[in-house]
Amino acid sequence: MKLGIRTWALLCGMLPAFGFSAFIQSPIPPSTSKNFFKDMNGDSQMDQVEIVFLGNLSREYLDSTVARLELNWKDSNGISQVLTFPGSELPFNASNVNSIVLDLSQNPNLYRNTSLTEKSKTAKIVFRDSSELPISMSEKLSPIVESAYLAHHGSGKDSLRVRFSEPVSETSPNADFLEFKHAGDVQTISAAQVEWDADRSSVLLIWDAGQGFPLPRDSIRVLAGMLQDSLLNKSLATAPYAKIAGAYPFELQTNSLAMIRESDTLDHAPIFERVFADTSAKLPSSAEHGVALKIGGKDFREYVQEFANSSTEKVLPSDISIHLSLRLYTTSGAYVTSVTSETSCSDSHFLNGNCLENPQTFFLKWNLMANDRSIVATGAYLAKIFATIRYKDKVLWKSDSGKNAAQIWGVKRNLK
Repeated sequence: MKLGIRTWALLCGMLPAFGFSAFIQSPIPPSTSKNFFKDMNGDSQMDQVEIVFLGNLSREYLDSTVARLELNWKDSNGISQVLTFPGSELPFNASNVNSIVLDLSQNPNLYRNTSLTEKSKTAKIVFRDSSELPISMSEKLSPIVESAYLAHHGSGKDSLRVRFSEPVSETSPNADFLEFKHAGDVQTISAAQVEWDADRSSVLLIWDAGQGFPLPRDSIRVLAGMLQDSLLNKSLATAPYAKIAGAYPFELQTNSLAMIRESDTLDHAPIFERVFADTSAKLPSSAEHGVALKIGGKDFREYVQEFANSSTEKVLPSDISIHLSLRLYTTSGAYVTSVTSETSCSDSHFLNGNCLENPQTFFLKWNLMANDRSIVATGAYLAKIFATIRYKDKVLWKSDSGKNAAQIWGVKRNLK
């Protein structure tokens, strides 16, 4: 069939319009509820972004129609972050044609700044004609332990302050929701008291001696599924452990009452004496007065090594010294006796001359004598105690020097 000149001219005139329209497509809108900042490994850092569209995408559409995709959020410091992806660099997956999935985990510099602190994040698509489409974003980042600090309060009680990456709630009221790892062993934390802060971004756990509890330098994390954030994102089994900070739980052991037996012979005994024993010995015994301190072992060694701030330099027993000061008065204020003791961790009386090697007890015993070596009378005495442990010229630990440094010690006679 032959075309007339007018028909041919008309068709040729339409070709540019057909060619141009082939590359112009209407914007494909994104979903209003299925777009997420995600945490794929459970560490509460954004490592993936998924945006779902209400239509099928194509490589051609992204290259020719989309100028860029912009992501907006605030990082853990509250600073606004804007991340831009040119349309030509947006990934296209032929097996998932209605979604864009961005992997952020391969960019370490970016990844460090993707902790989300607000529940309102935005994104937008900017098209080549300068028009824009806003994208409603949500987050799927599970809560984790951000920090933990262990405080030792004496009298067999400890407390642990745990801060989370965001405000949380329990999925099962009154159930345990934390676990800790010590020397490779994992144990659930069961606290006697649980006190939440008003905004529920931190919790104080208090427990009594005898219960399983962590030590400084142990690690802690949320149990899977036991806590959730305001968007109902639950804690994951892959949540990371956080290191527990805090001082080593030193505690001075004393008695409130000691017994003098009439058969006791102290003619050749010193007023004060040092006793070295393993931790199985109960010191002081129910009949003794003095100050006992447990020291040594793996946890103590690690604490000293960390305090020394050196991973290569070996801490020597001779670097550690124990200082004890004990002054005794009658309750009316009359001076009775006193002692100041300094003992090196390398003292030969410690096991193998090394207080670091194994858990041991150092006991400064008062043999119930006054400064003139006479046996003290029955009654109550005021004991003022001060202890320090030093690493070289630095104070590793010191006891309370305030009102808790004074104790009342009773002395009673047993006539049997």
